[in-house]
Amino acid sequence: DGWVDQGVNVPAAFRLTFRDPYHRLLGKLNVQFGTKVVITPIADGHGKGNPLLTGEVTGLETDYDGTGSFTVIRGYDYGHRLMRQRRVAAYRNQKASDIARKLVALDGVSIGRIQATKGTYGFLAQPNVTDWDFLARLADENKMVMYLDSHGKFRFVTPKPSAGAPSPSTDGDKSTFVLQAGHDILRLRAAVTAADQIGEVESRGWNVTTKRKI
Repeated sequence: DGWVDQGVNVPAAFRLTFRDPYHRLLGKLNVQFGTKVVITPIADGHGKGNPLLTGEVTGLETDYDGTGSFTVIRGYDYGHRLMRQRRVAAYRNQKASDIARKLVALDGVSIGRIQATKGTYGFLAQPNVTDWDFLARLADENKMVMYLDSHGKFRFVTPKPSAGAPSPSTDGDKSTFVLQAGHDILRLRAAVTAADQIGEVESRGWNVTTKRKI
């Protein structure tokens, strides 16, 4: 049994469950923490070479119930490395793309594509937040998107324009970008909540050049 959980703005996760009555699976597969995992869906011989996720093992479990013993392998795509620690750092006269390239290299993540951003930060602080959260903020400020592609490579690029999206009347068979109830969607739960809403927000800042509050 296996599943992959992919969401926006978080590393993708996976879980693989194997029936393992003699507890020999991990030894036979030589699985340990950090082992590379590539998950590729294949149907009728199609799909090979187009992975759904590329990541690494971060958890190993043994599970037992009335039907027998199971070995469970858990992990994430390589984006989880950007969330391992909080960092306090300062960056002077650098672009967001330069900072992204530096942090991704420090965390040992392969780079797919990092597009050059336009503006240059005279001074920018990373205030004890993870590299993932910090880069997500930079991506938002510079109208970019950041994610790990299916081959496990980091991408910091401009988003595709919404004008290229299929029309609402497009059938699910004609576009991979259309999710259609009863066709592509097996289960859906949508919810709206009024909990934790706020009535007012106040933001403060400091101009390091003029030494005045903003």
